[in-house]
Amino acid sequence: MYASAIKIDKTGVLLAIGTTTGIVQVYDLRKGHITHNFTNNRGPIQSLQFHPNPQKLLLISSSEDLTIKLYDLVASSCLTTFQGFDATISGFALTNKGMSLISSSYDRFIRLFDLKSMKKIAQLPTDEEMHAIETLTFKKRDGNVISLLVVGGDSGVLKTLDLSDSAAAMIEHPYIPSQTIRNIIHLQKEKRLLIVNQDQNLILLKYGLNADGKLTFEIDSQMSAFNDEVIDAKFIKMRNYKHSQLKTDHVVFATNNENIRVLNPLTRELQFLIGHKDIVMSIDTYGPFVVSGSKDNTLRLWYCDPSNKKYLPLGTFEGHTGSVGSVFFAPNKLGGSVFFAPNKGHRVVSASVDKSIKIWDVQKIINSAIRNESFEHRVISQALRTTIPHDKDINCVRFSPNDKLVASASQDRLIKIFDSETLKPVMILRGHKRGVWDISFSKYEKLLASASGDRTLKIWNLGDGSCTHTFEGHENA
Repeated sequence: MYASAIKIDKTGVLLAIGTTTGIVQVYDLRKGHITHNFTNNRGPIQSLQFHPNPQKLLLISSSEDLTIKLYDLVASSCLTTFQGFDATISGFALTNKGMSLISSSYDRFIRLFDLKSMKKIAQLPTDEEMHAIETLTFKKRDGNVISLLVVGGDSGVLKTLDLSDSAAAMIEHPYIPSQTIRNIIHLQKEKRLLIVNQDQNLILLKYGLNADGKLTFEIDSQMSAFNDEVIDAKFIKMRNYKHSQLKTDHVVFATNNENIRVLNPLTRELQFLIGHKDIVMSIDTYGPFVVSGSKDNTLRLWYCDPSNKKYLPLGTFEGHTGSVGSVFFAPNKLGGSVFFAPNKGHRVVSASVDKSIKIWDVQKIINSAIRNESFEHRVISQALRTTIPHDKDINCVRFSPNDKLVASASQDRLIKIFDSETLKPVMILRGHKRGVWDISFSKYEKLLASASGDRTLKIWNLGDGSCTHTFEGHENA
C-alpha cells in the first residue's frame, strides 16, 4: 500500500493520506495516532482537500473509480458520493465560501455541486481536457464579491469563468504560449498562482483586477525543475556590448525541447524563448542577439530589450528543407560595436541535414532593433547565398574570425572552406576516417581544429591545407 495523495488542514493538526488501494486515513499530528480510516473507494485516491473552514471538519476525496466523496470527520462517515463522471477526475476545488464544489475531468466537462443539497447544479462543456482547477475570490470597488474559476489544460492557456454570472463565458488568458498545464497551486496570501507545466517548468503569476474590473495575469518569475538533455549553450555577454544597459551576462541554452531557455546566473531568473515548433538543435549569440536553428527547418532571431530585459522575436528565416543543425553569427570587429559597416551587412550562416549551407543578411533587422525603430517580427525566405557542397549531413558550420571564410564539417568525413562572400570553395581538408562533428577557427593563427567520430582531433594549416597535428586518446567519438 502506497500513498497517492496527502493533505494537511489549515490548523496543522490533521493529516489526510490517500492510498493506491483506495483507503483514506486521517491522523492527529499532535497525538500521533490515526483518527479515521475510510475504505469505501474502489480505486486509488487522486486528490484530497479539507474544507476551508476548519470548524466544519469535512474532507473531500477524488478517486480513480470516477467518484468524489465528502466525509464528515465528526460522524466518521461518508456523507455523499458524487458520481456521473465519464472519465478520470483531473481536479476539484471549493468555492462560494465552501458551499459549492467544482470539478474538472477528462470527459471535457466542468461540474458544479451544491454541498448543502448534495446535488449537481450545473455542467459546462469545455473544448479541451482540463488538468488543473482553482478558484479566486475578489471584492470589487462597489463592494460586490465575485468568484472566478481558473482552469488549465492541454493548450497551455489559462481560462477563467465568472461563477457569479450564470451567463458568463469562458475567457482565455494567453499569458504565455506553453505546454500542457498540469497543476495550478493558489498562493492566496501572496496573490500568486504557481503554474506547473508538462515540461516541468514552474511559472509564478501575479494576478489582480485592473481599473475595468477585469482579471489580469503577469509573470512574476519562472523556474525549470528539469532541463533534460542540454544540446547547446552560449553566454550572452552583455557587459561587452557598449550599447546595452544590461550589466550581467545571461546563459542561453537549448535542451531536448522546442523552447530556448535564458538564465540570469545572478538572480536565477529564467526566461523561455518560444516560437520554434520542434527541438532546437543549435544556438549562437552576439551581444544581446540570439540566433537558433531547429528541427522545424527554420532559424529564429531574438533580441534582449535592455529596457525590460525581455527577449523579443525579431525574425524567422525559412528556406531549409531539413533540420537546421548549426548556426553561427559572422564576427564583426569594427570598433567593438555591433553597428556594422554600411557597405557590408551583418550575416548569419546556417547548415542543415538537407546538405545545404545558407548565408542570411540580418543587418536591417538588428539595426532596427538597436535603434528602437522596429521590433516587428519578420519572415525572411530568401538567403543571400546557398550552396550544397556535401554528400551527407552537415554537422557544423563556422565563420572565420576575420569574416572572410566559412568552414563546414560533414558526415562525409570532409571539411570544406569557402569564400564567405560567394560561398565558392577555397579548400578541402581530407584526413578524418569518420564524420566530422565540430570545427573551430583559431583567433590568432591561420589554423582550424576539428573533432571527428574517428576519435581524433586534428589541427589544420589553412595556408596549404595540411594537417599539422593529430591528437589521439579518446575512447569514443
